[in-house]
Amino acid sequence: MVALSIHTKNRLVFLFVLSIFIFATFPGKGGLEGDQREILNLKDRNDNWGIVVPLFVGEWPNILGHWRFSLVLFQLSLYWIGLWLIFEKRFAISKKPLIILSQALFFLVSSIFVSQLWRDSTLLAIATFALGLIYESLRMRPRFRRTLLVTSVMLLHIAAMFKVLYGPILALYFLWVALEGNLKNKFRNIGVMLISFSLAISPFLLDRTLVNKVGLQRVYPEQQPMIFDLASNYCWGQSDQLIENAKSGLLLVIKSDFPIQSICASLKPNSWDNLHTDYSPWQFSAPIQRIVGDDNLKVTSLRNKWLKMIIDNPVDWFHVRLMYLGWTLSLSNSFVPQNASNTWDGPIGDANRMIWSLLFSVASIVDKFRLTSLLFSFLLIIFFLIKNASHEKLKNRSYFKRNSDLFFTTLSLSATTLLTMIFFVASNGRYVLPYITISYALLFRSRNLRSPIQV
Repeated sequence: MVALSIHTKNRLVFLFVLSIFIFATFPGKGGLEGDQREILNLKDRNDNWGIVVPLFVGEWPNILGHWRFSLVLFQLSLYWIGLWLIFEKRFAISKKPLIILSQALFFLVSSIFVSQLWRDSTLLAIATFALGLIYESLRMRPRFRRTLLVTSVMLLHIAAMFKVLYGPILALYFLWVALEGNLKNKFRNIGVMLISFSLAISPFLLDRTLVNKVGLQRVYPEQQPMIFDLASNYCWGQSDQLIENAKSGLLLVIKSDFPIQSICASLKPNSWDNLHTDYSPWQFSAPIQRIVGDDNLKVTSLRNKWLKMIIDNPVDWFHVRLMYLGWTLSLSNSFVPQNASNTWDGPIGDANRMIWSLLFSVASIVDKFRLTSLLFSFLLIIFFLIKNASHEKLKNRSYFKRNSDLFFTTLSLSATTLLTMIFFVASNGRYVLPYITISYALLFRSRNLRSPIQV
């Protein structure tokens, strides 16, 4: 028999593990964001998740009779290829058992997340693939490099549209990769900054334009965090002016015949989406009548009153927002233990469900221990900063050069914390996990492939 090289054996083991993972995810596991696919007429769908869910998920082809599974395969393929390109087409295998375990957990947990059908999962897959293309472009000839760069920037814009308010974070990742890849030597600095600015702003503008162009039903999803913020400051604010400003905004959405104070009975400190229209008694849901239809003026008035509350009382408003910092830093529940309908019966089906349960359990345990949280990410950064300070080989380098990747990680995760604390207070860790995962991938690349420090 022909002896196999160690590299061939490693590849075969890797392919076997991937095959087991794909087998476990069939016919498609995890939650599904929205029921837009069930609405056949595109114009009858709504813009509650922007334009991408009605178009991307709602119109995804039913390939091989299992559209969920084909969509999961698409997301996983983009994500795995992106990681492969980010890590320069190889995975640095450490000889330390603890490092091997951490690398395996990172790959497993992030892959489990990408195999879910949330906007956040698709965003992570597309963004990782786009960032990988940028690194790949640096190794190509100039005429191909421009094409690949343009493609990657377009993909980053598409990824940002899955969560338009988080566009600035993807802009920071582009800036991080551009500076690390010395793109400033190929283009003017102003070009890199313009692309970053575009990533931060244009997805939101493009989303609103396409929503109007397609003619989706308007439900104004941006009103939800405004209502939550107004309610929080009305119920828990300290100054009389802050409370009065918040009350002025809430009067636009309070149901008739309900006292304004009844909003406080339904307010939860970890759930912005609890304040919505419901037909059950107000003791169980908020007496809120959300704005729908063609009432743009009312939404504009709500936004103006919300902004006025913040501008008139910035310190008092910030004190209320700080109450949500703990929730934001320790978010979990990033995974949904929901299975699609059974496709196989007998031993094959049992094996499918058993493997999936095992893989999902590992990811769930990691999540419950808050290893997928922003707080753990910040603690990890502090660990690296302390380790770098005592590293002899790096003491002759400037402080910024030693820690540039850590600065970008801190900046990106701080932006994630701030935006989540203001707009997406909830118990769902999936709101922040894509950005934590990308930060880990880029930090892992820097620590293992470019820096003399080995994690």
